[in-house]
Amino acid sequence: MTLWDSHLKILSLLRRFCFPFIILAYPACAAFAAESRCEAISEHPDVPYGGHVLRTIPDILNPELRTIDAIIDVRGCLPQATKRLIAYKTLHPQDYMAASAEARIAWVSGQPQEAGRILAAALVQHPDFHSAKTLSAGLAIARFDKSRADALLQEVLTAYPNDLWGVIDRLRVDAMPFPSDKVANSLLTIVQDANFPPNARETAVEALLQTSNRQTGMQVEEAVKVNLSFESMTPQWGKILLAGSYLIEFRGKYRDGRALLSSLLDQPKHTEGEVRASELAAESYLLEAAQIDPTPSPKNADLLQKAKSVMVGDLSELGPRAAANPNLRPILPFLKGIANPNVVDEKGNSMLCNAVEGIDMEKNRQLVQTALDAGANPNTPCEMTTPLGLLLMTGVRNAQNLPERLAALKILLDHGADPNPRILYSDAFAYCKDIEICEEKVLPLLQSYPQTKK
Repeated sequence: MTLWDSHLKILSLLRRFCFPFIILAYPACAAFAAESRCEAISEHPDVPYGGHVLRTIPDILNPELRTIDAIIDVRGCLPQATKRLIAYKTLHPQDYMAASAEARIAWVSGQPQEAGRILAAALVQHPDFHSAKTLSAGLAIARFDKSRADALLQEVLTAYPNDLWGVIDRLRVDAMPFPSDKVANSLLTIVQDANFPPNARETAVEALLQTSNRQTGMQVEEAVKVNLSFESMTPQWGKILLAGSYLIEFRGKYRDGRALLSSLLDQPKHTEGEVRASELAAESYLLEAAQIDPTPSPKNADLLQKAKSVMVGDLSELGPRAAANPNLRPILPFLKGIANPNVVDEKGNSMLCNAVEGIDMEKNRQLVQTALDAGANPNTPCEMTTPLGLLLMTGVRNAQNLPERLAALKILLDHGADPNPRILYSDAFAYCKDIEICEEKVLPLLQSYPQTKK
């Protein structure tokens, strides 16, 4: 699991509540920016960097479009940007370069497919529209389509070596899957440089998080701390969660992480951000306890009590997270007997659901056993099927991993799992018959157990 996998839950939480159109309805994200404040925004200034003077959307010269592009980047100002873009397109219906702002508004509003459609249509008519290519490269990076992004950026930077987003996205591609020390330092330099637009700095932070490894830990730690020092599209509470999660789960700096989270921990748990801060703090106490003794003992009893206290006595919410994140596995012995194994996370998955999805099936087989021993329901819903059905869907096509998965299947079956649950539009038996290795190796095992009455 990469660092980015761990932070997807936090980022999805932020995106769920903090897209600018929704900010009005969710006070914890930000108050609506006054119209006068948004209207006072001017286009992004040029930025000296690496021997070039970088410029956003360098092929777009119209001052109004450049200003709209800058307004989009300010939290709470998207309605004003949309209003001005509509007015501009009414006056200039033939200006194809307005598609850049239109696509950005769609993307920031959580509609990347619509943004891609807008850009593709513009490029069909105007294949040299380089700002559309830069945005398309950004969308490709978001899809982890490295080859597509690479090809687009080569065209962009050949024509405009000073394209600010082209330079940043080049670094993001070069960082995939893991950055060299040089690339990581370049991304950190952008994070630290206040001349760059805030959203560009934050994008560099995300790139470091997304591609982090042990060699870049210092750069990532510095980046998430600097990220707290400037205002951007992400609200401050979201930045605190990202930094706290990184320090606790990946750097082992439990006290530093809790100190960062203190401003959220002191608040009533009325928002998901505050609840998530409590979970992170509890994790930090339990991880710290596991360093003292791998199981509950008098030596770490005070830390276990602190974890319970911050979660108001119920540690159940930590079970699904620990099953999904290898960095949290040390806390599992502290949840045994005191946490409800059937509690689900924000995706609706229980500890058992997350256990059967793991890549390292040998360890996840142990988690399956742990969850069932703790009283997990073997037929709990997992993504429109059951744990057994999910295990079949994610792991019976590869003969190399089959022995461990068969062992996990047998554990589930021995604990009362239905051998023929619904899978997609069929059932497990029919699903298996469509896959040669499943029909040969798995189906006989399933059919040897009695079916649960539907």
